[in-house]
Amino acid sequence: MTSRRAILLAAVALAPVPLAALLADGRTDALDMVAPLAAALSSDERDGAGWNPPRDLPNAAELRTNIDAMMAQAVVASSIDVLSVESGKAELDWFMQIRSRSSATLVEQRRGTIKIAWTKKRLTQLEPASLFAPPKVG
Repeated sequence: MTSRRAILLAAVALAPVPLAALLADGRTDALDMVAPLAAALSSDERDGAGWNPPRDLPNAAELRTNIDAMMAQAVVASSIDVLSVESGKAELDWFMQIRSRSSATLVEQRRGTIKIAWTKKRLTQLEPASLFAPPKVG
């Protein structure tokens, strides 16, 4: 082992925060950004009271319209996995099981990749809004 490698390994071993913890923090931050939306989609509320997109989000109006319409018709169970995260940006694999509010039957299963960005715990990007469009029934 070269002395440079030994020094690097020693520095990593003595670092106050392990690399895995830094990556975990980014993943945690990404999931924290979308957790209120996932909770709102699965709630019994029909008006989206649990989540409002920031007004300065470029597609805030489309998100609000889609989410309100989805919540009026359905209850959504979500599974969200972080695909990648890098300095305030992430790609998420979002899987949804959409159930009718009136009959509780499964209407649709939907999966898509969502791109998010945030600064100081504020969501600045959430795309595409079309993933949250209401289910087409009938």
